[in-house]
Amino acid sequence: MPGAHIFIGQHKMEKPRIKIIDYSHNEMVEKEIESFEGIFDFIHKKNNVTWINIDGLHDVDMMQRLEEEFNIHPLIIEDILNTDNRPKFDEDPEHITLIIKILDYNKKSSQLSAEQFSLIIGHDYLITLQEQTSDHFEPVIERIRDNEGRMRQNGQDYLAYALLDSIIDKYIIIVGDIGEQIEELEKEIMNSADRSIAEEIFRHKIEINYLRKCILPVKEMMTQLLKSESPLLSKKIRKFLIDLNELIVMANEVIDTYQTVITDQFNMYNSNMTHRTNQTVKVLTIFAAVFIPLTFLAGVYGMNFKYFPEIGLRYGYLYFWILILFVVAGILLFFKTKKWL
Repeated sequence: MPGAHIFIGQHKMEKPRIKIIDYSHNEMVEKEIESFEGIFDFIHKKNNVTWINIDGLHDVDMMQRLEEEFNIHPLIIEDILNTDNRPKFDEDPEHITLIIKILDYNKKSSQLSAEQFSLIIGHDYLITLQEQTSDHFEPVIERIRDNEGRMRQNGQDYLAYALLDSIIDKYIIIVGDIGEQIEELEKEIMNSADRSIAEEIFRHKIEINYLRKCILPVKEMMTQLLKSESPLLSKKIRKFLIDLNELIVMANEVIDTYQTVITDQFNMYNSNMTHRTNQTVKVLTIFAAVFIPLTFLAGVYGMNFKYFPEIGLRYGYLYFWILILFVVAGILLFFKTKKWL
């Protein structure tokens, strides 16, 4: 049923974790709360921004409570509970909702992983939901703690921008890391015909396609966000969002470039394999071309007729080998003249 609250995804935490960061220019409170009711001790404080971070999406009852208390549309909650969703944007008079993927890449194991992350921007509060506890946003939290830069001088829209910025910066880093491996692979393709190279090309192809699947919809999401006239986004935040949109455009352009490079590498690998096969066939053909006439001569002089013209020659065996050497030399000279060698 549309709007039904059914968790679709991997259960990554035993129990959801709710963390509150409530701050203004002059003060900051950071607290982990045990129950949903503790949120309302912070909400709607005058001139304060309340960041409600929920780790763990599997608790359907808690999500139902979130919908009721913050007047969030049930279809939004449905999208948040489905962790296979593509990045998307939604807005209503009270909220702006963004669903995006957090990507992580382990260079040692070449393992690319993704986690769904949702932001709900409200009046003086920001709700974020992710599948499990992580340290992705620790630099943003440190800036709030240290009261550095613009973090505590701006509202919940700037906090949302800072979180999106850290996610998209990670995209750029991951695309760069995978791109370096793709470029290094080009040297190996020319110097080796190992089958493992083909497997690595396919692995990179899968990685780039997955990156494209996760990042390309973010471009559409950012376009919709920039077009939004919601009062939840201040005018001064839009310039930051434009810069963020340019980063996404750049990331998608680089992904398109590496997709072309991978296709070229696969074609190069196939061409290299075909060339090596042709070289092998060429050598075998030369051997065959040399030995076919020699086999013919050996077959002629191997016949068991009683009267054989050269059978009585004293140096017949030596003459036979001289004839063979002349035939071989003639064939090789012919190949050399034709530039087949």
